[in-house]
Amino acid sequence: MDELKPCPFCGATPVRQVEFRSGFRGIVKCLICKTEKSVKRREDFSWIDEEGVVELLRIATEEWNRRA
Repeated sequence: MDELKPCPFCGATPVRQVEFRSGFRGIVKCLICKTEKSVKRREDFSWIDEEGVVELLRIATEEWNRRA
């Protein structure tokens, strides 16, 4: 999995998380300023395998690392 770039607002190191709330979300979040990028997978409402978790976090990492 790709390395995360620092937070674009405060420069802190972000963390990756997976959350279940009406589907699974892969999240990259700064714990200091609370900025986050997330990707939701709606078709899996009850469970997700390890490969699905890795894929969600990979996509969320790509979104986080993308700079305008």
